[in-house]
Amino acid sequence: MKFNIRRPTIDTPFHIDWGWFERNRLSAESAVYNQVCESHRAEVEPAGTDEMDYIDSTTGEVFVTDARREVIMALCQFEDDYISAEMPLHQAVFRLLLASNNRPTSPAEMAAQLNRHDPQTLLRLLTSGSVSYGVIPLH
Repeated sequence: MKFNIRRPTIDTPFHIDWGWFERNRLSAESAVYNQVCESHRAEVEPAGTDEMDYIDSTTGEVFVTDARREVIMALCQFEDDYISAEMPLHQAVFRLLLASNNRPTSPAEMAAQLNRHDPQTLLRLLTSGSVSYGVIPLH
C-alpha cells in the first residue's frame, strides 16, 4: 500500500484542533481564557458552558461559541496590543486563530497578518517539535 503523505507548505492552512487539548489532558477553556485581553477578562468566567451565537460582521455567518471566544472576536482582537511583537510566536498564532474564529490560515497569511517573520519561519515553527496550543495543519 502506498501512502500519499504531503509535507505542509507555506500555503497549507493550519487551525486549532480542539481535540488536541483533550488528548493531552489540557483544558481548552483555560487556554482560551488566558488569551482574553486584560481589559475584558472580568467580563467572562474562566470556565463554563456558556454557549451563545456570534454573528461574523464581515460574512453575516452565525456561529455557536462561548463567552471567552466571543469577547476575543468582538473586542480583544481590536486592541492595539492584543497581538504584539513581544509575545511568543506560538501565542501570537493561537490568538490570531482565535480572533478569526479558528478560520484555517496558512503561514503565508499569518505572516502578513502578524506583520512579523516570514512564512518559512512560521512554517518551521508550526511543523518542527511538539504541537503548541493545538495548532496543526488542516487535512
